[in-house]
Amino acid sequence: EARPSSRRLRGDFDPSSSYSLPSRDVDSRLEFVVGKHFACLNSLLENSILSSFNIDAYAQVKAFAEEFHSNRQSDAKRIILDSGCGTGRSTEILALRNPGLPVIGVDRSISRLSRYGWMETQGEGTINRRRQPTNMFLVQAELADFWRIMATQNELFVEEHYILYPNPYPKRKHLLRRWHAHPAFPFLLTMNNAAKETSEFQQSTISPYRTIVRSDWLTYLQEFEAAWKLGETLLEERQRHPPVVSKNGNEMSNIGVVFRGENIPCSSRIEEIDPNSDIPFTNFEAKFQACGRSVYELKLGH
Repeated sequence: EARPSSRRLRGDFDPSSSYSLPSRDVDSRLEFVVGKHFACLNSLLENSILSSFNIDAYAQVKAFAEEFHSNRQSDAKRIILDSGCGTGRSTEILALRNPGLPVIGVDRSISRLSRYGWMETQGEGTINRRRQPTNMFLVQAELADFWRIMATQNELFVEEHYILYPNPYPKRKHLLRRWHAHPAFPFLLTMNNAAKETSEFQQSTISPYRTIVRSDWLTYLQEFEAAWKLGETLLEERQRHPPVVSKNGNEMSNIGVVFRGENIPCSSRIEEIDPNSDIPFTNFEAKFQACGRSVYELKLGH
């Protein structure tokens, strides 16, 4: 049976060397920042040009997902998305646990992606590449552009979205670098709304979209949860306005569909992860658990 690598991380981890993150309340500026990003979304779509590199990355993902589902005669192009997948360890684990769905790992660093599957074997220390699960696909792309394309197209449906151990940027001056305070954050909430408008989706049996975020900084998850709930309220307000059509093409036309999606209140839950209940999803998680740091998981779903 195929199993993810159980190789150890290099070196031993000393708890005394573990960095500490501040324990504090949700940033008081978050409401203003998230509101501004939703209010300026049309301007972002009209004035910010997508990179051809990221468009090509999305095309690769779409082709992989379509071929996967075509071979299985599936009724919808469902995927599991692993954003910021690093070396692909978490993507591999998710792929092995979900053999019936394509699992897409996206990271901006080709250096991290290229390290997937390389392991040192016993004996003469030769280097071999581990076989990749057939439902797993790794691609290099900038997440902000990639999420935008996913949200404004109606071709793929994200059944589960994992954002594991994003850079917390704990300094107050770096709030805008956290994903929940980033201009691309609205696309996370609307990623599947365009797909819901298609007959292919409506005829399928697809479970609700779920987002899973893990971090060792509890404040990060509390802010992410607060931003998500605020975003839902802002989406409800935007749904009262007609779709926006622009001379710039289909993307602006589709954004009207994106914001017309069903508004079902989202449930959320933050829990501390039991280190004995499962294998670590990422190298960060393995490191944190090895040095005794608590790690947490935020689940958002309908």
